[in-house]
Amino acid sequence: MKGRSRHRNLHLAAAALLLGLTLGVGGCHRAAKTAVNPLPVDAREYSRLFEASVLELRNLGFVVERQDYRFGQISTRPLTSPTMFEFWKPVNSTMGQAAQSTTNLQRRTVQVFLEPADAARAAVAEGERTGPGTGPYQLRVEVMIERLQRPDAFVTGASDQPLGTLRGHPQEWERRGIDERYWLAIERDERLERRLIERIVRRSFKLQRDDGE
Repeated sequence: MKGRSRHRNLHLAAAALLLGLTLGVGGCHRAAKTAVNPLPVDAREYSRLFEASVLELRNLGFVVERQDYRFGQISTRPLTSPTMFEFWKPVNSTMGQAAQSTTNLQRRTVQVFLEPADAARAAVAEGERTGPGTGPYQLRVEVMIERLQRPDAFVTGASDQPLGTLRGHPQEWERRGIDERYWLAIERDERLERRLIERIVRRSFKLQRDDGE
């Protein structure tokens, strides 16, 4: 009887944990629906938005690899996606994303752009200086999810050993032109993109209050 009761309690605890994960992750998803990507911004807010972008990326656990203030570009190193058991890490937006990163090794990279909107974009393409100025600007965020691919197994067709591995045959790897492992871009994370825009704007407002403006 005690064993059965303990087993039931474990099931209840697991269910409570999954419910908490669903509610927590789902809340982030709902909040992100209101953001627009790209977001029109005032060019006079360029400096604060640039600083806020760097701060928010670091707050989410990303390592900022590039900060190009002149051309309004910020990029990060890849960050391993958290599993469903790392629910305190605010990167996944849905339970489905958490499940995918639990069953697969995935990572994200982020690029933030502060750029002239529409007509002024041609000047950027020609390498002209953007930086803080006048005219219509936009804040744009791109988040790419990559998944680790390990093409080291193949179907042999034999009944006693249906699956084989290429690990022990490096010449076969070379003949087939296969790397041992590689990262494959699978999709844009539009939910995190919108959440990041919201967080960057909120951080920018906070910086403005702290500056006493």
